[in-house]
Amino acid sequence: MTLRPGAETTAAELKDWINGRVDAKFQRVSDVVILDAFPRNVAGKTLKREMRERYRRN
Repeated sequence: MTLRPGAETTAAELKDWINGRVDAKFQRVSDVVILDAFPRNVAGKTLKREMRERYRRN
């Protein structure tokens, strides 16, 4: 998800918003990480591997 320019949110607000829209308990989010921008390669594809590595380090 990408916020509109000038919009602000917190991790707690996002977590509540996501969990309010899923029915199954196993789909609920327990942690939210906010990034300024997704890491992308030259072609513009999101580098999911790098995002996983950042998450595991924290």
